[in-house]
Amino acid sequence: MPSNAQIDPLLTELFERSPLPPLEPGKTVYSTSLQTRIKSLQTTPAVKAALNLANDDIKGCHDIVEKMQGESTADCLHAILHRREGDYWNSNWWWSRIQHPLFPSTRQCKTFVNACEKSTPGSEEDGELREQQWQEMKRVVRWVVDNKA
Repeated sequence: MPSNAQIDPLLTELFERSPLPPLEPGKTVYSTSLQTRIKSLQTTPAVKAALNLANDDIKGCHDIVEKMQGESTADCLHAILHRREGDYWNSNWWWSRIQHPLFPSTRQCKTFVNACEKSTPGSEEDGELREQQWQEMKRVVRWVVDNKA
């Protein structure tokens, strides 16, 4: 397993990105270079999935977490990725199944999903939601990396 010292440069590159990632990135990955580096890491599947999610690699994240269904961290990532792909109903379904220390109130998570669904790209609300999403993703990624969940 790589140490955090091997993963931290990836985190720096991901977390210092500007502008903030969109609520729904579509099929556009933030960095194909990071995508390649994440894929080659010798680490837990959850760490790779979380890094893929932060890199807007929704498919890469989904391919991993789908195989880990029932593990609470993977299910959180699954809920977030469905929200980010605009599959709001599915995201809320996943949140209704989750018990995780990072998300003590899944009701708040569902409220956030619903706000994202109603948001108009480029609006003031969109900017606020993107900031909230980014803080959430950084917290999730850091927790997964630190806990090798």
